Amino acid sequence: MACWISTAATWTFNYAINLSSAEQNDISIAFARLTAFSATSISINITNDTLFLRDNNQNEIYRDTSHGTAQCWVEYNTTNCDVNEADIRFGDEPWVTGSSSQHLPYNSGRSIMGTAVHEGGHCVGMAHENTVYNMMGEDWSHVTRNGVTTYYGPGEDLSDGLIDLHGERSGGSDTYRDVGATVLRYEFADGAYSDHQFGVLRDASSGTTLPVVGSFEGQDTFEVVRGGDSGDGADV
Repeated sequence: MACWISTAATWTFNYAINLSSAEQNDISIAFARLTAFSATSISINITNDTLFLRDNNQNEIYRDTSHGTAQCWVEYNTTNCDVNEADIRFGDEPWVTGSSSQHLPYNSGRSIMGTAVHEGGHCVGMAHENTVYNMMGEDWSHVTRNGVTTYYGPGEDLSDGLIDLHGERSGGSDTYRDVGATVLRYEFADGAYSDHQFGVLRDASSGTTLPVVGSFEGQDTFEVVRGGDSGDGADV
């Protein structure tokens, strides 16, 4: 019998003591956003676990510099495909906390919050995706931004997958809205991942790219002229 990935809707993890309080906070925010629209649930049992490692029959989240980037590692009972253990390991990366834009794709370093949405998605049943702009592709470029503030969330594709697998969140009011705008777009399939690149602003009539007149926090800024309809501006 072949097992792929856990389809369990409810998970409880321990935070290892080698995660900072800021990292733990960002991961918790990521899990809350990941599970906002579906019946999926991720909770934390211990916040400073000192006995974290693979094959100890505990679900744990920890830093592991022997691993390259990040991973949801799952151990199965190969007879019935029940999950014995699931660990999320954050590897040898310059991890960045908080919601400023001082990380990829605008600067160096990886957002631990964005990566936690991606790896949490794996642990609750989602595989990689390489055909559309989505969080289960290159997670560091599945991001929206307002000024210098960034927001990592599941997006439409991952949310839809979790609802298909676990069902829609029941009860409560219609508080959450899975709508956003971004200047990043799907570019091509990069192996199992979708590759995302910055889009451009184009003239409404000619389709030509508007002039790049500078950059802001690692992102090109374009010249847009109110009412323009030719090469020197866009219809706005």
